[in-house]
Amino acid sequence: MNMGSVEIVRIGEATEGRLREVSDLHRASIPSGFMTSLGQAALSAVYRAIIRSPHAFMLVALQDDRCVGFLAASLSTRRVQFDIMATSWRQLAPAVLRQGVRPRVWLGIAELITYTAKSRQRIATPAAEILNFCVDPSCRGAGIGGELLREMVREYARRGTREITIVTGAGQREAQRLYEREGARRVGEATVHAGSSSFVYVLPIAEDGSSQAHA
Repeated sequence: MNMGSVEIVRIGEATEGRLREVSDLHRASIPSGFMTSLGQAALSAVYRAIIRSPHAFMLVALQDDRCVGFLAASLSTRRVQFDIMATSWRQLAPAVLRQGVRPRVWLGIAELITYTAKSRQRIATPAAEILNFCVDPSCRGAGIGGELLREMVREYARRGTREITIVTGAGQREAQRLYEREGARRVGEATVHAGSSSFVYVLPIAEDGSSQAHA
């Protein structure tokens, strides 16, 4: 799909350069996150595993062949977690060990391991889910996020998925407005990371590849 000079594509394999772009964008968008603290090599390994997983897919927004946004999505987050650990442990283990015995490190690991259960605590939500969604800060406001989201809906429809879970920080109003414009309904709250609250949404997907707002 083309959007002016921006192209939205699904990638089934990624070069090291593309993985570096995605991981750098992740680090710029989530500078204080646990995964960011593990470094570029570990992040690249995680995104390589997501791209290769049969239970996930990755969309990227390219402008002059430069990644200015991406969206990683799962058909089953629990299965994707297993895929990541099975294929990326050689890169992740040294990155974790370099962090030492700081409590924040082990808290971050525990949050990742228990993420799926936490986000669905007391809330029945679909297994399919947005894993991460970033747009280059210099490109925000140009509609790239909306195009990534709508292409994600079409990809889910092609795979027969009829609704997905979205978990976003309680303070991320811009993201919440985007999801709500596309027809997502808020179904509850969850504490995914210690000390911060997140809102849980469910986005219905029509068979023709449109979200509820465009059905």
